[in-house]
Amino acid sequence: MQRRTGRGFDAFISYKRETERDIAAALSHAVRRIGVPFYRRSPLRIFRDDEILQAGTSLPRFLEEAIEASRFLIVLCSPAAATSPWVDREVRHFLAGAPDAAARILPVIAAGDWRWDAAANDFDRSGNAIPPALAGVFPEEPFVIDLRFVRQRSDASLGKPEFRIAVAALAAPIRGVTREALDGAEQRQARQLRVAMAAAVVLTIGAAVAGVQLARELERQRVSARSRQLADLSAEAMRQGAYPRAFALARRAWELERSGASGEALLAFWARSRIARLDAPGSGVGAFSHAGERVATGPSSLIWPAPGGVQVWDIRGQSVGTPLPAGYEFVAFTKDDSRLVVRWSLDSRAAETVLSAGHDRQAYRSRLELREAGGRKLADVVLRGRWPTRAAADAREYAEVPWESEAIATSRSGDTIAIVTPEGHGVVWTRDGDALVERLRRPSTVQVDVAAAGDRVLLTGTDGALVLWETAGRPARAIETPEPVLQSRFLPGERALLALSKSTARVVGLDGTIVASFPVPGQVQFVESSRDGSRLLLESADGTFALHDTATWRRLMPGSPPSSELLDAQRACRRGGGEEGRVAGRAVRTALRVTPRPALSADGSRVMRLCGGSIEAWGLHSDVPVRLGLGSAPAFAALSPDGTVLLRFEPGEVPRPELQFVQPLLPISVGHSRLVNAVVPGLPQDSFMTTSQDATARIWSTRGHLVATLPHDGAVTSATVSRDRRRVLTTSDDGKARLWSADGGLERTFELGEPLVAGLLPPDADLVVAVGRASVQGWSVGGAPRFAWREDAAINAATSNAQGEFVLASTSGEAKVRSADGALRCRLRHPASVLSSAFSPDGRRVLTIAGDNQVRVFDLCQDKPLARFEHASMVLGAAWLDDSTILTGARHGPVRLWRLGLGGPFKTLPGRRVEGEATATYASVKVAADRQAFVTATAHGLVEVWSRDGRLRYDFTVSDLDEAVPADDGRVLVRSNRHVEVFGLPSPDDVVRWFAGRMPDVPD
Repeated sequence: MQRRTGRGFDAFISYKRETERDIAAALSHAVRRIGVPFYRRSPLRIFRDDEILQAGTSLPRFLEEAIEASRFLIVLCSPAAATSPWVDREVRHFLAGAPDAAARILPVIAAGDWRWDAAANDFDRSGNAIPPALAGVFPEEPFVIDLRFVRQRSDASLGKPEFRIAVAALAAPIRGVTREALDGAEQRQARQLRVAMAAAVVLTIGAAVAGVQLARELERQRVSARSRQLADLSAEAMRQGAYPRAFALARRAWELERSGASGEALLAFWARSRIARLDAPGSGVGAFSHAGERVATGPSSLIWPAPGGVQVWDIRGQSVGTPLPAGYEFVAFTKDDSRLVVRWSLDSRAAETVLSAGHDRQAYRSRLELREAGGRKLADVVLRGRWPTRAAADAREYAEVPWESEAIATSRSGDTIAIVTPEGHGVVWTRDGDALVERLRRPSTVQVDVAAAGDRVLLTGTDGALVLWETAGRPARAIETPEPVLQSRFLPGERALLALSKSTARVVGLDGTIVASFPVPGQVQFVESSRDGSRLLLESADGTFALHDTATWRRLMPGSPPSSELLDAQRACRRGGGEEGRVAGRAVRTALRVTPRPALSADGSRVMRLCGGSIEAWGLHSDVPVRLGLGSAPAFAALSPDGTVLLRFEPGEVPRPELQFVQPLLPISVGHSRLVNAVVPGLPQDSFMTTSQDATARIWSTRGHLVATLPHDGAVTSATVSRDRRRVLTTSDDGKARLWSADGGLERTFELGEPLVAGLLPPDADLVVAVGRASVQGWSVGGAPRFAWREDAAINAATSNAQGEFVLASTSGEAKVRSADGALRCRLRHPASVLSSAFSPDGRRVLTIAGDNQVRVFDLCQDKPLARFEHASMVLGAAWLDDSTILTGARHGPVRLWRLGLGGPFKTLPGRRVEGEATATYASVKVAADRQAFVTATAHGLVEVWSRDGRLRYDFTVSDLDEAVPADDGRVLVRSNRHVEVFGLPSPDDVVRWFAGRMPDVPD
């Protein structure tokens, strides 16, 4: 038999008329119409006997001719079709028509069950939905369209996502296009149809009203399209490194339409942007103002003045005031940020004279100037000293410069300046005098600090003695300490001093009394305090640092490990002088360049430091830092207390030498004294909970403040937040479930008498359920008993829907569904222990996760699963994104997105793996409460935030984690051992506010 050519049928539908007539009719219509505008005729001809046959027609002959004239055969499989002689006859006749006929059979499951036997490479005969003629036809398992969810006529509509997706998959091979193209065309046509229908309705009301409404809709669509276009242009600008333009485009997109696309563009810009670029010459020095809103930059050289002068910039990268002349090698802001203290060591003409004369030593003049932040000189001080030099050939390499030991400190306004001269004299200069007033030649001074008002000066001598001198005319007095002091300074408030010896820090009153003392890690070389003085940061010479509370002097943050590069360079420096010493000296400077002093945030809650090509950031309770990559190691960095970083990259690493501002992602850290079991978002004001082995649950604000502590007598195993956010239910190993108000007030205690696994608070039911290892008990919220029973297997987890129905996942391989009164409704079975379960948003379906690496989806109380999703390793999590879309993730990737009815994943995320791994290793996969985003975290610390359609929004790296959980406000909560770090991911509005005054203005 030869297949007919010419104009025949595109497809023939074979079905059992008595049982599948309605679904066959709906399917025939949908296959013809999908993706076709309503005003056009369908290009497909589909044969269905009820539409074609006429009275008196010879049925067998007519059907045979129609089959011979059809390119595809659609077989509606069901128990009735499997026993129908007509369906069997139609399939066999189609198969006899051509050698490749099997490839053009499209099976559709309308009812019943079917299975594929991999061993036999054929349909399993135990399935009751497959016609006998299909046995042995397919060389490998075919993709079967599943329409068993169609239970009534309204389910078989292209307006239903599940039915539309299934029809697109069926019609795609017939039309010769991809499923995505067909589905997209249908959705566009549906939108156009809705717009056209809306316009038609409006026209019936009145032409004037219709015109206004249509114009508004068209304008909305135009604005939305323009917003999406600007968001795309912003992403392209970021790829090209044009960050000011990227911000301007993303901001304009957000102003036009506050949509997901424009918001994601702003967040992507925030996560990756360099805030500004400064065209500053030379290798350079830089200093932030104390408020972090300005920075001073200038060239520097140890013994040779570099070309170019000091320039002040605002945070947008725009110059402020007039540049200072060339030759400065030191610059600092006064404490009120109104003035600059700058120093130059030698002008170029004097340098040429000294070098040409060939003298070993020569007198030099070092000038210290006080200037307004805008550049105008207010006053200057001239110091005298000696400058060792060598021949011109190696003068730039010579490292021994006597004024490296000089120290300079100023009062808040800079009107009082204290200086340590190269000879070791402590010198105080005030603007009220015409000349320097030299004081305290004994002992020699190594360090100096000035009180904010300029009325007191503190000097530290080489012999470890402290001297307090008052500018009001009172005589200087010595302050006695138990051991020599290496460094000292006024503490915030200036009612006491901090005196640092080799191993101890002491707080000393102005009258010389010891107020407090505590050990410090090695010789401290750097001290910084928070803006309010409540926290003090100490850094030791070996690179470690510690953060202390100045009220109790308790250590808040453990010391950081020293840099190995710095330690190696320091050891080399101590081994000797000569050429080796000069090389070692350069190595020390290089190590210090890439590992500068740590910076303390203004509120004292975070510490950060530049290390090679990344920024290290510690939260208040962090044992290990968060590391944020910069792409390449900068040549220079300055860190401000508010988290802004000024970087300089050398030529070749960026298009030109430039200074760049970067806003890093810094965490806020909270914690417990023992292991944190879980982190639970969803409380009012975007606060969240942590549960711990220390017998407490704690409520925290996303800024790290402790709101309430909820105590138990055993480890807290779970916490559940009610849907209205007014109550919290906690369970514990002490056998008690406790109901709390959202502010931490205890309302009621429910006791089960055995360690609890979980607690349930169904939102629409007056019900509290406590779930133990093998027992379940329910009460009303008021405390009245509802039900209680014991299970025959250990319970792993429990979950509930809005109506109060709940599922118990057990080790027996069953997930038991029970109603709100505790009655058993059905059992959902797995071949292995069921680890957890989740209801779909509408509460009509349940997914289960089992130890056999499978995720199964069931209609509520249907024994047979609707779908099975399998991974090659342990499933970490599965969640509903909507009623038909599911996210699954396994330990050894990939993370997949599935839609019911497709039979396979419609998107697989590109997991990033480390060297030596075949696939990425994941630690957690979590979905946000609004189901608009989800977060994946790898075992190696990579956290990625995705939109619900599988597009990467932004990512960051942390040093250690157990899971990453999306909070309700878009932040990410990272749990690790005893701590939870809150990553301050801003809202799009936050990004606009922060960058609006800091980015250079560029045209849209």
